[in-house]
Amino acid sequence: MAYKPPKIPKTAHRFDIPLYGGELVLCCNREDVESVLLAYKVSKQLWDIDGLNTVAGAARHFVSDSGGSLYLVYVGDLMLRTLVHELMHTTFFIADYVGLDSDTGSRESLCYLHDWMFQRTYGIVMEEWQRVEDLNNDAG
Repeated sequence: MAYKPPKIPKTAHRFDIPLYGGELVLCCNREDVESVLLAYKVSKQLWDIDGLNTVAGAARHFVSDSGGSLYLVYVGDLMLRTLVHELMHTTFFIADYVGLDSDTGSRESLCYLHDWMFQRTYGIVMEEWQRVEDLNNDAG
């Protein structure tokens, strides 16, 4: 039976990670993080949801009972620096999980992986930032 990913909110974004496997899920608000954790049956005890109110972003790696990987990235402040920072954590999570050597050489595979994730998520975060800016400007 083929794997069917769980249903997540439309405002969360899922990407299958090539070569290394697993799923990258990007969330730009706390509610989406909670929904994704619920959809993937991840215990809320593994991530301090209330703590998301005090941080600009976060990244976590969860492994399912079947061995599948979920890399959840939260960019709550919608800032580019936060996205890049959290994707770097995610790059290292993936490297550690699949056994990539991240301590020697040019680390080219890590650079390509980070670039791949950034290319897929940058536009999403910037669109959300613009949507929030427009709402704030309309309200003011």
